[in-house]
Amino acid sequence: MRAIKKLLLLAIMGSLASCGGKEGEKQSGAQAQTDSAVNFKKDSIARALDAQNAAIINAEAQRLADSIKTANAAGTTTTRHGNTARSIPTVTPPPPAPATPVPPHPTGH
Repeated sequence: MRAIKKLLLLAIMGSLASCGGKEGEKQSGAQAQTDSAVNFKKDSIARALDAQNAAIINAEAQRLADSIKTANAAGTTTTRHGNTARSIPTVTPPPPAPATPVPPHPTGH
């Protein structure tokens, strides 16, 4: 059993030693260049999407502001989603009816 463990340990160490040469350094340098290029591309795409989203948000905000200005100028009200509706006059509700006292019921006494 000990002999198998030693052979296994030697095989693992031999495989690790063969991976650590100049070829490994070249490979890690190439990997670093690839990672750098991928990160640059990812960052440039993220910046482009952020700018596009900001432009869409600003355009929608301007459209909503224009809609509100137009509605206020025309005397209409605007709902939350920018749909204009006709102006509804304010109506004061009538006062409550006066409480009429209830006559006592005849009890027959």
